Amino acid sequence: MSVWIQITNLPYNYCENDVYNMFGEAGTVRQVLTEKVSLFKSIALVQFFNSGSARSAACKKDQTVLGGVVIRVKIVWCLKETITTIKVSNLPLYATKKDAIYLPLVLQTTNIFCLIPTLVAFKKKKRTASELEVHDYFVPFGDIIDVRFDKPLTCPGQPQGANNCDNKQTTNNKTGFISFARVDYALRACNEMDVENETDTKTYTHVGPFFVCFALCRIMKKKELEMEAQFG
Repeated sequence: MSVWIQITNLPYNYCENDVYNMFGEAGTVRQVLTEKVSLFKSIALVQFFNSGSARSAACKKDQTVLGGVVIRVKIVWCLKETITTIKVSNLPLYATKKDAIYLPLVLQTTNIFCLIPTLVAFKKKKRTASELEVHDYFVPFGDIIDVRFDKPLTCPGQPQGANNCDNKQTTNNKTGFISFARVDYALRACNEMDVENETDTKTYTHVGPFFVCFALCRIMKKKELEMEAQFG
């Protein structure tokens, strides 16, 4: 469940302290983001420490009259595609901090295929692609309120939640959902990545995703064998 709520139709001079005073009774507030959207109105995003507080705040404070105006409070849902949330699939499952190389990896954002540089690991010590790494990559497009992964890191034949996969068993099948603070931020992320795809990776734009992934897997496998032979 989401721990974020969105408040719209707020007065222009509404500040963070007002948010804490108004919603603090619902639960402990972790973070507040406010923004002016017009000459007379502003919006706010509030993050609680648990989803129960977020639900309570949305139920109790929605349609509250503030300064003669009715404000709206709603839950910001994650782990699904919305007008402010994009789906990013085929994220790398592992990478090392050193002795790694950069290779292009197909990344899909809401029906848009593009190529971005990503770390591919060849050492035995592995770590998963973290939410922070995904956040840092997409935050230039606009403020991000949440990054979630909807598929646990597992390997074929291993119990749910196992993450001690061997390199040969690991596949790039991690999917994430990135929730932006505003609709235009999400659109900017999709549009900018689409432009990057058209200008820098024309070779791949007319090739089906299966063949692109197949070719990249062959390249990655070859490089992995070379690195293993070099470092033992």
